[in-house]
Amino acid sequence: MKYNVLWLAVPIFGLAACLLVVETHAQSPDQVPVTDVYYSSAGQAASMASHVIPESSGECGPCDAVYGGEGGLNSLVGLRDLMGLKDLSGQFFVGMDWLHVRADLSENVAYLEKNLATFTDTFHEIDMGYNDSYSLYGGYRTCECCGEVRFAFSRYRSGGCIKSPEVNLYRQFQAPLISTASTLDIGDYIASCSEVDARSYDLDFARTIPLGSELDDCSCCWCPAWDLKWFAGLRYADVGWIHAHDLYHQGALPPNSYQHGQTTMDFEGIGGRIGMEGRRYIGRSGRFSVFAKGAISLLLGDIEYTSIQYDVETPTIFPTQRASFKRIIPVTDIELGGAVHVRDNITVSAGYLLSSWHDLGIGDHTDFSYQNLPVEYDDANILGFDGFFVRAEVAY
Repeated sequence: MKYNVLWLAVPIFGLAACLLVVETHAQSPDQVPVTDVYYSSAGQAASMASHVIPESSGECGPCDAVYGGEGGLNSLVGLRDLMGLKDLSGQFFVGMDWLHVRADLSENVAYLEKNLATFTDTFHEIDMGYNDSYSLYGGYRTCECCGEVRFAFSRYRSGGCIKSPEVNLYRQFQAPLISTASTLDIGDYIASCSEVDARSYDLDFARTIPLGSELDDCSCCWCPAWDLKWFAGLRYADVGWIHAHDLYHQGALPPNSYQHGQTTMDFEGIGGRIGMEGRRYIGRSGRFSVFAKGAISLLLGDIEYTSIQYDVETPTIFPTQRASFKRIIPVTDIELGGAVHVRDNITVSAGYLLSSWHDLGIGDHTDFSYQNLPVEYDDANILGFDGFFVRAEVAY
């Protein structure tokens, strides 16, 4: 199912109109809103603001009402103030992630090993490997109120293969969409592979709430600076995988595929996304920080499955089965990491990520239809990703 770009354009233009039209809440010049630090006068706050964010430099300082911004919690009247976009005195930013991730598919079964001597059946799964991938993002961030508009593109890729031992008098094998074990001869073996490719496009509006003391505060009551950022927006995703099996016959030199079976899945969906990020700065200068980020999305879209079988040595074509369903897919994302603020406008981060896409695993497509042991194992039908990331961001 292909989604029209108007699906994205309508909410984007609607939010833009609100940002331009909604009136902001006026603030008394003597009233200085803060989260947990209070100045004795507006003059003291203004003095601190000029110290932290010099007017002549044109550079962004800390996103904090404590540091002299007019935003703070009193700005939660009007959408422009809420997003921190009341005026456009901010900076653009761009960033890139290097990703080293692997996929984890539910029921990613490669083959079933049947030990004829001990009457023991053992499932073997495909061990997915880590693959390099990337994520790109960019947007606009206000200096005064910590509002942020961000667009991001991410791509996760992973794959893996496994080969069974050869069939002998005491060992047989069985694989999804491959004929029963009785058709395998001594010397035959099964090779199975899985490939996953997931792409997501995110448009988020974010706002940061500062906590703790200001950076470089030398008072005896100093406490570490914290940031708490919430965000909300849209996600569009295009996800697919292939789960394939080949039976290789020992009679062919070199071996040629004797039978082949595969199932493919394609999903396209769009929906809302919300999340939160907490960051703790280390040291009075705040050059180092650690962070934790979590987000959840609900994507409405179509899932299409296609399963085929065919025999390469003979022209026999086995039936093809297709199915299409409309589903709401929950997606959960978690990041844990640390950052080094190399300069005022350059940040380098690294950490570990986990992502879970519900109902996009292989699920019950590996039913072997046992006669003597009718047992099925279903581990929630999840397509997951985990791995490492290194991130670089530049603001200007």
